[in-house]
Amino acid sequence: MDFDHFIGLCGRSLFAEEYRGDLDGAEDYLHQMRPDETTSDLTIHAEHLRCSAILASLKGRPADAYKSLSKLSVLLERLPKEWGLRYANYKALNDYTRRFPPLIRFYHENGKPVDISMLANVPTPGEMTKSFMEYSIKFADASLPRDQSSSLVLNAVMGIPWRIRNLAYTFHPLSPRNPTEESRGNLLEEVSKSCEYFAKFRDMADSQGSTVVGTYLLRLTVEVHLACQSPLAETFLQGLYERCELLGDIAGMANAKIMEADSLMSPPFASPLTLNMIIADVTTATMTDVLWSPVESRLRHDYPQLVRDMHEKALELFRQSNSKRGQAAVLLRQGCCLHDQGRHERLQGRQIDNVLKEAEQKFEQSLKLFGVDEANTQLTKTHLILLEISKGSHGRVKAMAKSIGNWGTEARNEIMTHFLGMLMCRYAHQEWFKFSNLDNAILAWECASEVFKPLGDIIPLYQSLVSRASAQYDMFNIDASQILLGKALAKVDGLLEYFDGIISAIPDDPLGNIDRSTLMTGKFQLLSTLDSVMSQIFRLSENLEKFNKWRAKYVRLLENDESFIAFRESLENGEVIRVTHEMLPLPEARVKGLWRQSLAETAANVRYTSAEVSFRRLLGEGDIEKAECELCRFIDDTDNEGTYVDNFYRVLACHLIGDLGKARQIFDSMTDDDIFRNQLNELRQGVGVKEFFDPIAVNAITFAVFAGDQERARKFIDLILEIQPHFFDRMDDDAMGFAHRLSSFGQIMSQEQPEVCFAKLLEAYRILETRRVQTKDLDARISSSNLGWAPDVYANLARLCLRWQEEEKPISFLSMYEHGHFDNISWDEHALLFVEMSRARSVLESIRTQAKGIRPKNDSSDMTPLSEAIYKRRLLRSLLAQSQLSPEQEAEASQLRREIDDLEKDGKLSNTTSFIEKVDTMTEPRLLFQSIDKGALVLEASFTPRGHISFAITCDGIVGTHQGTTNTTSMRRLAMQVMQILQNLTGDISQGEQSRKTELSSLTKQISAILLEPFAEIIESKKHVIFSVSDPMTAFAFACLPFNGKPLIAHAAVSQVPSLTVLYHLSQRKSVSETPTVSVIAKSPVENTAVGADRNQQEDNLYMAGIEAVTIARAFNTKPIEASHMTREEFRKHVQGGSLVMHVGTHGTLNYRWPLLSSISIGDGEPFRVIDMSAIRSNVHLLVFAACLSGLGKATFTSEVLGFSHVVLSTGCQAYIGSLWKVSDFASMMIMTLFYRHLRATPHLSVAELMQKAQVEVMKLNDESAGMLLNAIMENWSSRDANGYSPEDFVPHAEFWILMMQMRIADMDWTSPFFWAPFTLVGYGGLSFVHST
Repeated sequence: MDFDHFIGLCGRSLFAEEYRGDLDGAEDYLHQMRPDETTSDLTIHAEHLRCSAILASLKGRPADAYKSLSKLSVLLERLPKEWGLRYANYKALNDYTRRFPPLIRFYHENGKPVDISMLANVPTPGEMTKSFMEYSIKFADASLPRDQSSSLVLNAVMGIPWRIRNLAYTFHPLSPRNPTEESRGNLLEEVSKSCEYFAKFRDMADSQGSTVVGTYLLRLTVEVHLACQSPLAETFLQGLYERCELLGDIAGMANAKIMEADSLMSPPFASPLTLNMIIADVTTATMTDVLWSPVESRLRHDYPQLVRDMHEKALELFRQSNSKRGQAAVLLRQGCCLHDQGRHERLQGRQIDNVLKEAEQKFEQSLKLFGVDEANTQLTKTHLILLEISKGSHGRVKAMAKSIGNWGTEARNEIMTHFLGMLMCRYAHQEWFKFSNLDNAILAWECASEVFKPLGDIIPLYQSLVSRASAQYDMFNIDASQILLGKALAKVDGLLEYFDGIISAIPDDPLGNIDRSTLMTGKFQLLSTLDSVMSQIFRLSENLEKFNKWRAKYVRLLENDESFIAFRESLENGEVIRVTHEMLPLPEARVKGLWRQSLAETAANVRYTSAEVSFRRLLGEGDIEKAECELCRFIDDTDNEGTYVDNFYRVLACHLIGDLGKARQIFDSMTDDDIFRNQLNELRQGVGVKEFFDPIAVNAITFAVFAGDQERARKFIDLILEIQPHFFDRMDDDAMGFAHRLSSFGQIMSQEQPEVCFAKLLEAYRILETRRVQTKDLDARISSSNLGWAPDVYANLARLCLRWQEEEKPISFLSMYEHGHFDNISWDEHALLFVEMSRARSVLESIRTQAKGIRPKNDSSDMTPLSEAIYKRRLLRSLLAQSQLSPEQEAEASQLRREIDDLEKDGKLSNTTSFIEKVDTMTEPRLLFQSIDKGALVLEASFTPRGHISFAITCDGIVGTHQGTTNTTSMRRLAMQVMQILQNLTGDISQGEQSRKTELSSLTKQISAILLEPFAEIIESKKHVIFSVSDPMTAFAFACLPFNGKPLIAHAAVSQVPSLTVLYHLSQRKSVSETPTVSVIAKSPVENTAVGADRNQQEDNLYMAGIEAVTIARAFNTKPIEASHMTREEFRKHVQGGSLVMHVGTHGTLNYRWPLLSSISIGDGEPFRVIDMSAIRSNVHLLVFAACLSGLGKATFTSEVLGFSHVVLSTGCQAYIGSLWKVSDFASMMIMTLFYRHLRATPHLSVAELMQKAQVEVMKLNDESAGMLLNAIMENWSSRDANGYSPEDFVPHAEFWILMMQMRIADMDWTSPFFWAPFTLVGYGGLSFVHST
């Protein structure tokens, strides 16, 4: 076998990053020259094994190279002595390319130990050097000059990765070290030292005729100069090109062009091959990197013509040299640059389909041309995965990622594969933080996990899991974040064992001590940042039990873990400082205090989390006074702490309960330096700005806003701009963080710079909208704007519009802004549209996509947007998020997993769940107004942390606006106090009841003063008032509000709607004019009192519910449908079914912790839950749930209600009636009997009018009229129809129960809201069944 011929096929290069030669041809040649077993000449076998090892190394398959080298080592004793050094050289080459994959020289591995292997048995630099030196000394004497030269070159080359990384970190202007001109003064001297051997060996190689080796050594010199941004870099690069041109080395010329193009696009710690992202092995739980992220945010993402031309030149040169790998390398870079450009052009809202399509074509061509080059093939596959994710084509990406992980293990190219997984993670991080695309980020993290699993790459595998949990938390997707966090918790012990196993094996020498410190720091940082994520998610999910369990574990680790104890000691004695001082721009004293500071902040976090969780739980239970007491206690208990974090949490607690005075007192006690974490002087001098400033600045503004100190907030704006002039102008890598900054600026500066603020608020609004619409996860969409500051973005835009209306500013002024609204509308209409965009968007989208004819493009299938697949995923998530599942729930979860797995195998799930119609949720104001019936008035009010805005709207347009200072907290207190009294009413004539009514009157008058009085004259002339009010009044008894000395319901019909836009779309559903058909579902007391049933397990008061059901059914010539043994599927069919009206008279249960599992009672232990309703497309126009609490749910900041009311509307139903508290079955029977009696007699009236008539009639009942109503209900009760059916069959002994009620009538106060106010009408109250002609 001819070695020179073989090496010529490989381009005479041993280094894969040169892209030389024809590896496919080399492999074919190897197959042709493979010696058979009968060949006796061992040198022929040895030569074939040597060539096989070289080819395997160039292909990126160290495993195959080791196999060949292992066979060669067996032959060494029988081969000529010169083979010893050859073996040593090629083993070193394979170790080197395995440890430092040449294709990713820019991967600087910051954060990893220097001489410890974190993956399998990958050789460390120390092990490689030791092995190489031992073999070299052993075989040097008998070696040939050519092999000796190769040995010297390899020895020089093996140190180049660390040398380049250290020089780049020390001298490159973009390095986190922030080198100054002074510190770069000795740059050329250091570069010369690093390159002195290259020049010497280059001359030696040239003299021996190995010009390709000489060219490679000059290439390394160029790399060193580029790494430092040396003033001679361009000169050396030009010299490399001219050398290759002189030698006729066309492939070398092409490589020089690639290097030049790469240097124009990227610094030495990034590359076009990373989409200009910096891949670092950070040890935070969510892979957040304070060192390199600021650097990454400054890198370019365009694709300039100069670089395009260089790529085309390189491509042509590689074609001339017949190097397919070189052509593939250029095409890969072109695809990466196009992909990166396209991703960032999304931020400008440009159409990027053509750009991504071109990128895909480049990748596909590259993949074919790389041929047997497996390492480059896997790199290209990785970019195809990322491109597919960017395009939204998610079907095959996880399978592709898994194949990459399997390849890495099988080929023993672990570092390369680890890098590819880290590239996916960084892409995910950028997709989430920079582009606000949850779906892309989650999928990329999942793909990265598929890569890490086969490698046993525990740390990034864990980080990708926590990152997903954190992203779901950021979207307020509680169930998803809890499930992922639960998985992360289960893996903590294994993670710690992994760290401890590595740390315990580190040798006790100087380098070992550095690596030990690095790993201990990483372990602490991983666990401490995990603790932060845990606290956030448990606080959001109100899971105090799990939080306390985790805290106990974490504290034990801090106090007892040997490596943590050692780490704490190394912090205090300065050992860690000596290792990390260049990376931490902090004074040594402050670094030494980091441990104590961390413990203090952790303790503060624990105290606050416990208080806030208790606060939110009590809010959910409706006890506002106890809830606020929890936070007041926290504020008082931490009064003497005085730390930055304690004070921040105390101000936050004050904000939550509306105690502005106390917040201001705490804020005034802190100096500016306190608020800037005692770093104000350093920050003003530019120290630590990139690493620490952003969160400190945001917190400073938040402190001031929460404390209500406008003057100091304005001062902080100037201070921030002094330190970082582009703080409010330039987005780094965190879109939502930037949106928060813009929102704060708009809040503080609106009086002083309204035009500037309007532009910044529009940008924040765009970011919020982008984050929301880009996810197809319905739970995430519902909760996406659940940020405390988000409502203020929409409200402050509306306030500016109303301000300019008062100032009579020309409406044409708005043309300079990209606001997305309609032309030729008024200022107040613009304000209304901004408020509308903050309201109940998920309900609106569901209603829109339920409409007939709306389908995905190019899809003729009958696919409802709230599909069965989405329903099953949401249900499974809701179940798994609970602490403990019942056996029935376990079985249901198992069944759901199987069904989802089946859908995924068939490819149906991705097709089905990929479509949630991204409808244009903005409707022209004139159309909104037309949906309001004549004689009706919509009162739309939006409450935010800073006050409220109200609109009075009729069919003629906006007839009034009002702005007030009542904020979310104040209104929540009033509304909850009202609801608490209403729930405590008894309906009896008693002193206690009268006292409760008096207190109720006082509170409701305050609410009326806020909502009704500004528009009293308008309300006077209206017969239907429609409330569209944000949280905290998404479920409220508006009928109780006093108007002109009487309950509002006595003056006008009352209904509620999530938003005016929802009202418009609900009103568009047309129905034929006909007498309504009614289906009645209830549980019969006969079934409930089956023989042997445990009395304690029976549902109470089914008799009254049964009488109610029979009475309604009789009015419409039908009979009740028995629900006692009904399955969920059967119930769903009824909801989907043919009746125009459906009445359900069973009990309800509110699950505040998991609102989608709130339910009404049907069947034997099989309640029908909110989540079960979500997959239905209903033909019912009016759905009535007479169940207790069926009108309630958990509201988000964007007024989405996680309860039956909004979910029913999302099924296509026009109107819904549900109860607001545990209504008396007797009260329910009375009002529902009257409601359906009026519906039967006057079906031309609207549902709102029918409900008003029933409520007013109940309010006016007395002993005589109530008795007459009960007698009418009992009339002919025992008689049987032609089919032999009698009401007695459904409710036996009804006369007895009615008699019991008649005996109590004299004690009943019918004017009490207990009887007439428990039900709320939500949706299109103008619905009527027989249309007036």
